[in-house]
Amino acid sequence: MAQRASGSPAVSVRMAPRQSGRAPRGGEQVGIAAEFVDADRPRRVRSGSFAVDDDARIEVCALGPAVAMPGLGYGGYNDGRGLGAWRGIEHDEADVWDVSHCGEVGYPDGSRGRPADRIQPVTLTQYGPDGTSHGTA
Repeated sequence: MAQRASGSPAVSVRMAPRQSGRAPRGGEQVGIAAEFVDADRPRRVRSGSFAVDDDARIEVCALGPAVAMPGLGYGGYNDGRGLGAWRGIEHDEADVWDVSHCGEVGYPDGSRGRPADRIQPVTLTQYGPDGTSHGTA
């Protein structure tokens, strides 16, 4: 998802079966829906769907709670520069967080926040012109 210069949202989609050798197809209409666990941002998802035109849809359903992961490098380093930034030949860094709350993280300086970087176990069901498939992620 992106934003146009006018400020309105723009969604671009390309879908292709992995092993079919067929060319990807683009969608003319995209629908996104989600049911959230809470109202605070960033929000944690309970279920959702992503539909392309009328013949392809992916549904997700939470298998467990989202786990906040503020130290994975996406702004998680002390310098805030993220993954791939040169920090010398050897760079060691460690963090300690209070993760006793399901959505908030307590930082070493005593402040609290809701990091955007999260991972959540979900079930996936894809419905498409070639059939239905199921999986977990």
